[in-house]
Amino acid sequence: MKLIILFLNLTVIMAQALELPLMISDNMILQRDKPVRIWGWSSEKKVTVKFNGQTVDTDVTDGKWMVNLKPMQHHSKPLVMDITDGKDTKALQNILIGDVFFCAGQSNMEMRVTHSNDCKEIVKTSQNAQIRVCSSIITTAKTPQLKLKGFSGWHEASPASLAVSGVLPKRGFSGTAYSFARALHEQTNIPVGVMVSAWGGTTIEAFTDKETLAKYTNRPTILRGAKNVPSEVYNALVHPFTNFEVAGFVWYQGESNVSNTDYDHKVTLLRDRWRTLWNDNKKPFYMVQICPFNYGKKVNIEAFWKQQIAVAESDPLTHIARTEDIGNLKDIHPHNKKEVGSRLAALAAKQLKKIKK
Repeated sequence: MKLIILFLNLTVIMAQALELPLMISDNMILQRDKPVRIWGWSSEKKVTVKFNGQTVDTDVTDGKWMVNLKPMQHHSKPLVMDITDGKDTKALQNILIGDVFFCAGQSNMEMRVTHSNDCKEIVKTSQNAQIRVCSSIITTAKTPQLKLKGFSGWHEASPASLAVSGVLPKRGFSGTAYSFARALHEQTNIPVGVMVSAWGGTTIEAFTDKETLAKYTNRPTILRGAKNVPSEVYNALVHPFTNFEVAGFVWYQGESNVSNTDYDHKVTLLRDRWRTLWNDNKKPFYMVQICPFNYGKKVNIEAFWKQQIAVAESDPLTHIARTEDIGNLKDIHPHNKKEVGSRLAALAAKQLKKIKK
């Protein structure tokens, strides 16, 4: 009898083979005004996706499938997405359409909203279903992954969700990313989603794929630790997102590369590669200038700032949030992330208006 029950259970599991990436789930925000890709895996032959008045069928090839939804205007009321392969059906709830941003970097991007002095008050008033947040759980991989190993889930912004939607289970969400989303929503009144892949102490090399690393003119910076093996953070925390349409990238990194004289070259390569991977060579790229800090006599932070600024000035779709007037020379993690987010939001709001024109 136990063998029969086990066989029946396995049969049910096999019949429910329809699988979605972790970031395609309840509460997500999809990018407005752009074709939107929905993808996954199935053991069946066809998959049908129904969403916001569109019905799209596609064949399953080698267990994989993808549909392209036509561009949609922003939508502030919850929508449902139905996905079926004929045997299994998934109904994703509470979906909005707005502007989505992929936010990455090291500790100042990761730093929890509750650890930022100027964010503590805004957390109390963070309840807003028009802002959605999520994070990938930090890990590495030897090769580019199609699936995330861990994910916080999409959450409506609230004091409770901001306390548990960070890059580790039950860790708080990024202060920079949340402050950016909140300030941008206040300016546009359009739903905003922020997806965070950040890890303290990482180099830009960790977020860069192997193909791009081969284009470096100098040797890559390699620091200790598995998280700083070149490309392995990219493989695990960036590559799985490349099919998910976004309005732009937010990059807050540089402290681990501050001694580099070729950082401008490295970040330009990363930006251009990410644009290629997301199939849009005009995808806006928003950088944060690293804040003032006493790195010691061997580091010329002003020379590093010039590199960051030069990258922004060389491309009309690259913008930098200047921070040389804020921070703490004794603390590499400045606690004024609300101001950083506000400056990023001002840049993004201006760029979004240009795109709409």
